Amino acid sequence: IKSLTYYSFLAKFSYVLGTLDGSEIETFFLKYLHPSVPRDILLNGVDSLPGESDFDLRCEYNIDRKKKIILFIGRFSQEKGVFEFLELIKMLSQLTDCFIALMIGYGPLENALKEVVKREKLTNVVKIEGSIEHSKVSKVMSQSDLMVSFNKEGNLCNTVLEALRVCLPVITYKDQHTSSLYRDTIPLVGKDDSAMCISKKVYRLITDDQELNILRKKIERFSNKNLYSWQYRIEKEVKIIK
Repeated sequence: IKSLTYYSFLAKFSYVLGTLDGSEIETFFLKYLHPSVPRDILLNGVDSLPGESDFDLRCEYNIDRKKKIILFIGRFSQEKGVFEFLELIKMLSQLTDCFIALMIGYGPLENALKEVVKREKLTNVVKIEGSIEHSKVSKVMSQSDLMVSFNKEGNLCNTVLEALRVCLPVITYKDQHTSSLYRDTIPLVGKDDSAMCISKKVYRLITDDQELNILRKKIERFSNKNLYSWQYRIEKEVKIIK
């Protein structure tokens, strides 16, 4: 954003709403908003829990029921950490073959990802699939075992929130602006941590059902306390505007 745009934020707005997603919104407010302007920071809303359905993730993508499913879902682009995800899977495959990495999405790096999978001989552990209808996202998440998010733009993105809503264990990056919200709810890793270091954390989770269940219970408590529907978020915004 150019300096003139930054300067415009110093105007005396009636109210400013921001979203807590890991994008340093608090720092931005302190630095650029006029001190007298009232402001609030909200989480994005989440969808309702999926109802009864005959959707079967393992049948849909032909995945062995004995394998754990490690999910990546989102845009296939650099800022989403797609190559970091594949590097993690490469390291993890040297420790165990008890999983399938399922990558669902679309984007400019799809062909490059397929080339990496082929070159690194990961075709037996990685499935790269196209995008899906939004209505299926929560169903896919609820039937997966672990989601990894290396989103470089924030660790409270919509995808992570939706995963937590269905109590899907998530591993994501630490962030000084949002990590305190998570506390010890989910495993957080450093952006400078090696793929091998992270793979060992993933290995401990996917080979220990008890550990995964403990994590799910922590996430359920977190979700019930901190997450809310889009309707609630909209109603709160409308109330503020009025």
